[in-house]
Amino acid sequence: MVNTPHLIFDFDGTLADSLDLVVEITNGLAPEFGYSSSSPEELHQLRNNSTEDILKKVGVTWYKLPFLMLRLRREMNQAIDTLNLVEGMAEVLEELKNQGHILGIVTSNGRENVKIFLRNHRLDYQFEFIESELNLLGKSRGIKRLIKKRGWTLEEVAYVGDEVRDIQAAHQIGIKAIAVGWGFHLPEILSEYQPDFLLSEPRELLEVVQRLKNP
Repeated sequence: MVNTPHLIFDFDGTLADSLDLVVEITNGLAPEFGYSSSSPEELHQLRNNSTEDILKKVGVTWYKLPFLMLRLRREMNQAIDTLNLVEGMAEVLEELKNQGHILGIVTSNGRENVKIFLRNHRLDYQFEFIESELNLLGKSRGIKRLIKKRGWTLEEVAYVGDEVRDIQAAHQIGIKAIAVGWGFHLPEILSEYQPDFLLSEPRELLEVVQRLKNP
């Protein structure tokens, strides 16, 4: 890994504390899209399943998924001002930026939603790019396209996310996968997919970056 690795972040669950809002919206859309809503108890069980298994269990059909994602983005836009930043993340981002790291976001959420959120929390100057990937399971393509466009090598990049699909996307490309245990997927299932690092609090990201800089 190079001296100043570039860090690409997921948004929902990694930077934004959005789990409750996403669950509220998806439960509200369940009758329209023909899948099962989830009680708090059911949600806890779902959080210990991969993304593919969750879609199967609740009954989201693949052909409806892009339309569901678009509706989710629109509904989140109406409530984006209510979202909080993950506690402790602002200080970590500032320190990483001061150390000279390039920070960016690749997310399944809408780009405009992310821009509003970052402005609300005075973080828009921290991130050099925001890329939006509508395909729920297609993040690897978006990240790979971004790396190629910027002329980076795989060894220069790490992806930080809270879901199994984030780990899978990083592994498919061949970059470091940094999983965070405070988002949607529980640490137990994240560890099963063998991320390079598994964090329990934002501050640990600074330690991981130091390890990447000095392997």
